[in-house]
Amino acid sequence: MTPTLRTLGLSLFLLVAAAASGCGGVTGEYCDLKCECEGCSDNQLDACNVEAESAVDQSDIYGCADFHDEYLQCVVDHPLCEVADFRNPPACAAQDDRLDNCRGGRGIRIDLRAP
Repeated sequence: MTPTLRTLGLSLFLLVAAAASGCGGVTGEYCDLKCECEGCSDNQLDACNVEAESAVDQSDIYGCADFHDEYLQCVVDHPLCEVADFRNPPACAAQDDRLDNCRGGRGIRIDLRAP
């Protein structure tokens, strides 16, 4: 194997390993809490991380990234788990409203059920 191919292979391996270890930041914390509540498998945790990062990207496109981050941070700070169901915490209603207003009904959703 040539040095360039070896470097490329090592870089690809490190990228895959980093992705497999889960998301960082508030999205990773959100998914960890959701899965702790609902009893996710490893595949479900990975899916949550992908969906959460996608929602972040969509919010960024619409200029709502700050509101999205505030809402997710609130959910992480005030997690609500009822009978293995991760829900929107009432403490985050204002952040949820600001995010909804920013999105303007464009369909960006985080998979939380209203209490």
